Amino acid sequence: MEWALVFGLTAGVVRAVTGLVRIRDVYRGVNFPQRSTWLVFLTLNLVFIAGQWAEGATYSMLGLLVSTVYLIIIGPKLRTQGVGGFELRDYVSLSVAGSGLVVWAITNEPVLALLISVVVDMAGAWLTVEKTYRLPWSETLVGHQGGLASGLLSAAAVGELRLDLLLIPGYTASFALIMVVVIVGRRRLVPRPY
Repeated sequence: MEWALVFGLTAGVVRAVTGLVRIRDVYRGVNFPQRSTWLVFLTLNLVFIAGQWAEGATYSMLGLLVSTVYLIIIGPKLRTQGVGGFELRDYVSLSVAGSGLVVWAITNEPVLALLISVVVDMAGAWLTVEKTYRLPWSETLVGHQGGLASGLLSAAAVGELRLDLLLIPGYTASFALIMVVVIVGRRRLVPRPY
C-alpha cells in the first residue's frame, strides 16, 4: 500500500469521525455555525474539489470530500441553529466570495483559481473566527482539531512538493489551527453558558 493512500484515507477517517461529533453537536443544539461562512465554505469546497481534481489530486482530496458531506448534512439546521444573518460584514464576505468566483471563471487558470478561492474562503472564514472569539463555546473544538490533523494528513498524501496540490490542505490546516487557538484561548476567559 502506498503512503499517499494511507495518509489520504487517514485524513478522510479523521474528518469523518470529528465531523460526526460536529454534526451531533449541531443537532443537539450546542454548536452554532455561522450562516454566511457555511454558505461560503460549502460553495468553495465544491470549487476546491474541482480545482484539486483538475490539478491531478487524488487521495489528498478525501478529507475535503468528507468535510463537504458534513457541511451538506448540517445545512438544514442553519435556520434554527445558525448564528449571524446577513449584516454588512456578511454581505461583504459573500460579495468577495462571489467576485472571486467571477475572476476564476474569467481566468480559467486552475492554480490561480485555487489561490483566488483561498482568498475568497478567508472572506468567509473570518466571520467564524470573529463569532468564535465572541462565543468560544459555540464551536466544537474536536471538529477543528480534526480539521488540523486532516489538513496535515492530506498534505502528506500529496506525496511531493507541489504548490498547486499543497495549497488547499495547507490552508485547511492553517485555518483549523487558528480556530483551535481561538477556541482554547477564549474558553479560558469566557465561562461556559450552559
